[in-house]
Amino acid sequence: MKRRFLSLLAVCTLLFVGLGCIEFERQVMTYRYDRASDSLLIFQDYQGIYGGDNPAKLAGIEASQFQSVLSGGRTFFFANWIFEINLKTLRDLIVDLPDKPSDTVAEDEFNLASLAAAKIFAANCKIENGNLYLNKQGRLSGTQQVKISNLREILPALEEVLKAYFKAEAGKALADHDRQAAVDTMSRAGWKFIELTGNRIILRLPMSEAEYLSSFNKGTEQEFFRKLKAAGISVRHSKGILTVSMGREADDVTRISFSPFTKGYRNNLLKHLHAKDTMEIRKSFNSDQAARKFLEAEPK
Repeated sequence: MKRRFLSLLAVCTLLFVGLGCIEFERQVMTYRYDRASDSLLIFQDYQGIYGGDNPAKLAGIEASQFQSVLSGGRTFFFANWIFEINLKTLRDLIVDLPDKPSDTVAEDEFNLASLAAAKIFAANCKIENGNLYLNKQGRLSGTQQVKISNLREILPALEEVLKAYFKAEAGKALADHDRQAAVDTMSRAGWKFIELTGNRIILRLPMSEAEYLSSFNKGTEQEFFRKLKAAGISVRHSKGILTVSMGREADDVTRISFSPFTKGYRNNLLKHLHAKDTMEIRKSFNSDQAARKFLEAEPK
């Protein structure tokens, strides 16, 4: 059940899901929904970036992952523990999906809905790397600016993907009560998987109590949820629905500060970059000021 839920997270966001090796002490995500331009502006600030495998040096896979981020089009949400936006993966999906075989009409409808949503999302998402800098503790940090435009088209497209996903899953197991119940839940009048009201973002997923307990009742997941709650992100399960929400409708700007990893900072990535001596690392940088400037600017 957990594997199916994780695959659903990938579907929900059309993102590449995976555990990475680059970690950071704290991620500060600051965002604002600009109603006039129908754009979601997100400023990412990763503080204390390091490689998690070997304290003494950066592993090859970590160097590759960091280089892929520097190449652009890739950003993490709530660390890389849950999901990320990877525009390269998304564009590969657009190329591959038309040739992907399907066994049923429902799977074909899911592929078509995914292709349509992927095209809209890729065309309206922009990710720009900002500065690498040393924070007040002298630890490697970095920023990104993300702009997702045309939410009034993106959100309905994602709704269609999710509807098609649950229908396809139900078609694979007609005797599975949980999958059939999920279709009944999403068929209710007024149902929305994703809701954006002001700065409040809500994600709802049909999920049985058994699946919820199977997916999230272990120690690591409980600790992760505790950290999410402390950061201001609500995760709750009630009456067969998992609800994740963040921000408040009246917020001008929403700021979420999150520390997911427990290993502690080590300077292996900083030493790796110093050895290469190909990148500017600012010795002082006001990331809060940079966030305000980006979020207050008129979206282009």
